[in-house]
Amino acid sequence: MQLTIEKIDRSKSVNTSRGPVVKVGVFSQGKWYSCLTAPWNQGWAQGDTINVEIEQVPSNNPSRPYLNIKGLAAGAVVQNTPSAPGAPNPSIQILKDISAKLDTIVNFLADKNVSNAAQTLNAKPVVPEFGDEIPF
Repeated sequence: MQLTIEKIDRSKSVNTSRGPVVKVGVFSQGKWYSCLTAPWNQGWAQGDTINVEIEQVPSNNPSRPYLNIKGLAAGAVVQNTPSAPGAPNPSIQILKDISAKLDTIVNFLADKNVSNAAQTLNAKPVVPEFGDEIPF
């Protein structure tokens, strides 16, 4: 089934046998569909067109079954369509977070005297019973 993501919600977490996992809610065609976060759906964003397999699971309300996304349809890939201007792009945010962490590390190392560490690494080992000279 082909869906265009009108809204996407990753705010709920559920506990599984493997630990807590984020639930992905996708609103399309007037209905909410859901699945758990997985490598194949991490890049989904509002405005994307996806081709997925849907499974209807009975709920407490027989007139409203759960609509679970089982996975991508056979041979399907995520088709990125132009998103609304200003819509968040999760990939860009991940790169910004990594860049900020690298800046923190670089600044930390610059504050430390890294050259002293290099000198320590190049120092000759000293064995007390032989002094500076090792006989082998």
